Amino acid sequence: MSEALKAERRDRGLARHLEGWQVGAILVGVGLLSALLAVPRAVAPERLPLPRVDAEDLRADMAEERALARQARQQGLSFEARTVGEYLRRLGNAEYASRGLPAPGLADRLADVRGSVAGFRRARGRAADQELVRLRAIQGELFVDALAGRGAPADSQALAGAFGNAPAHGPWFRAGRFVGDAVEARLLFKARWNRVTGLEGDPVYALHPNEWLALLRFLLQHPEGSDARAQTRSQLATLEVLSKRQPEYPIAFARGTLLYRDGAYDLAAVAFQEHLAAHPAGDWSLRARNHLLAARERRAAQRAE
Repeated sequence: MSEALKAERRDRGLARHLEGWQVGAILVGVGLLSALLAVPRAVAPERLPLPRVDAEDLRADMAEERALARQARQQGLSFEARTVGEYLRRLGNAEYASRGLPAPGLADRLADVRGSVAGFRRARGRAADQELVRLRAIQGELFVDALAGRGAPADSQALAGAFGNAPAHGPWFRAGRFVGDAVEARLLFKARWNRVTGLEGDPVYALHPNEWLALLRFLLQHPEGSDARAQTRSQLATLEVLSKRQPEYPIAFARGTLLYRDGAYDLAAVAFQEHLAAHPAGDWSLRARNHLLAARERRAAQRAE
């Protein structure tokens, strides 16, 4: 037998003993990495959970709004509905002039709006509701167009008041431009419209479930408030609303994240413990353990100062 053939057989025999070692090394490496990742370590929270929104349902909701606006254009609106619309514009201009702050005359303008709405509904019943939702839809469309620079600039302030100049709305704008998209602008408009007309508790005018979730998602990402503390309070209030709209949302984890950012490490630790008690395993559990350790460390450092 040639020396070359003997060497080939030796190599082949050695290969049999080493078959699969690469896969074994990878599996061992993955196991070690998983073990390391599972060990809690102090990490400050950065990511705030956002509510899940069904994009298809939200598109259907927006299609419904566009259809209502088309009806308003094609069929027109009654004198009573147009009167409500005019009172809303007067209120919007007054709010814009005051930058959303208390000012003489605002209460009267608000009373005019609500009085005209109540009178219209008493006189026309369901027919009034049908017209008012069309009024809201067409006004919302005009507002979104104005905000995007496609419509009359005056419509932005007349239809949405201090939307663009209230000190608390600073987080909604960057370099003078709205940070959200057209859907989010429309939802903010609808929520304000329902509030100033006094119809926010009426099922006929209520935002649909995914509209609510998309609105709350925006407010978590871009909270109202003229300073960091006010923005945190706004986000905490948003969480309370969200917990009722999407019960599976990890509210305790989110609350802990916000409290940690605000420097309330004691309360943040309690919130992360609350999350772990309810969800000892799951998507946010390891993060909660890491953030709990970080909160305890920061709390200890505060006490040592």
